[in-house]
Amino acid sequence: FFLPDGVTSIEIPGGAVGSDCTAEMCVESGRGYSFEQDARPFQPFDFSFSCDGNSVSEMNTPVEVCYTVGEDDLSKYGISVDLLSSSTAAIQTFDDSSKSWIKDAGAATITDNGDDTYSICAQLSHFTIWSLIVDVIEQQRSSGATWKTAQWKNGRFVGAWELGSDTSDTADVNVYEVELLKASTKSCSSVSEDTWENAANLKKKKQKKKYMYKSVEGATSARLKTSVKKGCARIRLDGGGDSDWRYTSFKTKRTRKRKRSK
Repeated sequence: FFLPDGVTSIEIPGGAVGSDCTAEMCVESGRGYSFEQDARPFQPFDFSFSCDGNSVSEMNTPVEVCYTVGEDDLSKYGISVDLLSSSTAAIQTFDDSSKSWIKDAGAATITDNGDDTYSICAQLSHFTIWSLIVDVIEQQRSSGATWKTAQWKNGRFVGAWELGSDTSDTADVNVYEVELLKASTKSCSSVSEDTWENAANLKKKKQKKKYMYKSVEGATSARLKTSVKKGCARIRLDGGGDSDWRYTSFKTKRTRKRKRSK
């Protein structure tokens, strides 16, 4: 059955709370609990059960809880429906000791309802404060950062980028990894991972002219002092995998000298 909010449902199998007793369920709002910038809770609830008045926290059999979310709900946080998956959406519980949301349920199942809404469900074996949590950062890692500009000018690499999910308000507080490599600029995305790694492992003097790594925090642009005047640049959100890199080429911006008038 659905809870009063009309979007959260719970299915309780017979005997889940207890046998040969009167089972009761109490559901209170879980709003007001803290959340991190990269973890957005939808409709948190504080669940409690009793059997003949005795509190029950562990279920005899798992109980299924489902959240129904619409595309409009997701877009508020810059979340792409195309990237909605069990790795970016999960039903999590609030841990009082760490004051954070943690994954303590099985992988969520996601069903397209065909009306621009999606049902996200999980099997829960114990009850406390639960909510659907959408991992915004994981979404952004998958969608990737897109280069807007990249060039070398006056001894510095000057670059700017934006997130694929650019409506998110975390774009300018994320941590980004930026790498520069002296290489052919014809097809930077085809440069092998070994080539990047080998350059990164060069001794400092040789590395200086061929490679650079920089962690950029809280900004979507950078001016990096470097001897790498042209080649390939790549960027990803901190903690991403090899498939999350986004590439572009860059070269020296030539400036025309003005002729002095006689």
